[in-house]
Amino acid sequence: MQIREENRVVISSLFLSVLSGLFLGFSLFVYQAYNIPTGISASGHSLGLRALAFGLTTSLLFAGNEYIYHRFLKLKLLLWRSWEIWCGATATFLLYNYFWNWFDLLPETYFRMFAEYFGIIIIPLSAAYFFEKNAFKEKETQQELPLVFTSSNGKQSIQMEAEDFLYAKAEDNYVKIFYLKNNEPKSVLLREKLSNIEKQLIVSQFARCHRSYLVNKANISHVEKKNQRVLLHLKNVEDPLPVSASYVQEFS
Repeated sequence: MQIREENRVVISSLFLSVLSGLFLGFSLFVYQAYNIPTGISASGHSLGLRALAFGLTTSLLFAGNEYIYHRFLKLKLLLWRSWEIWCGATATFLLYNYFWNWFDLLPETYFRMFAEYFGIIIIPLSAAYFFEKNAFKEKETQQELPLVFTSSNGKQSIQMEAEDFLYAKAEDNYVKIFYLKNNEPKSVLLREKLSNIEKQLIVSQFARCHRSYLVNKANISHVEKKNQRVLLHLKNVEDPLPVSASYVQEFS
């Protein structure tokens, strides 16, 4: 069964956030990784509570960062993962000093803990990467079933093969769908939201390129960069589609 993009993002982000926190807490509590003190800390917390605090902090930081990344930003994944690791390592350093009454706020301690944190957290990060790569392989396939679009009031409906879908454009309370019929471009206007149309197009060949446009990437002939703008040229379509800044990475 294919999984819609928004569900895939939630599952992947949740898996990464939970796994990273669990693995860090487990490593500290069970294996006493990196010679963590096992007794009661200066703040009066046991090893178990401290390991739990370190793990929970990491999980919450990764969850927040994943939400920001998928909701607002389109950066290189490696760059964002580096930022997440830095956030987690810094929070761990500060939490460690809280437990020991801020006695070790030294640069050399920070860099040592950063290296140690990276050594632990790279394992759940790698596991999350391979989980997403394998769990959602079907996401990378082409749409096999015909597409059927129906207006919100149920009065209008159109069916087409996936390869004939060109793009959809939001127009107030309507969506204009452009498609090919007998190799000729046609269009139909449906009373529907573009977000609802997007939910029906659950495989990777369909993607937003703009707040008002949804495109079939399989029908893109070439991508043009012109005066700091990115334009998509589609087969059998005269006018190119704009790509807004938040979606440039998708088509670069």
